[in-house]
Amino acid sequence: MSAEEVTFEFVRTTREHLPQLQRWFHEPHVARFWNQSAADADIERDFGGSIDGTEPSEDFLVLRGGSPFGFIQR
Repeated sequence: MSAEEVTFEFVRTTREHLPQLQRWFHEPHVARFWNQSAADADIERDFGGSIDGTEPSEDFLVLRGGSPFGFIQR
């Protein structure tokens, strides 16, 4: 695949994406950079406000070829 064929998509995080975030937070290479509990209530507390628009941040999953591989906050 050439560089011209690689495209990324940034999708606003929804509650349907929260299980993906939980899976990532359990991964050792993610956990070393994120001090984040993956419990349901903690994920809702920490990311629900961005989804609802009550927090000033915007959260996005990053997709390549339709598959999520990253998370960014703005």
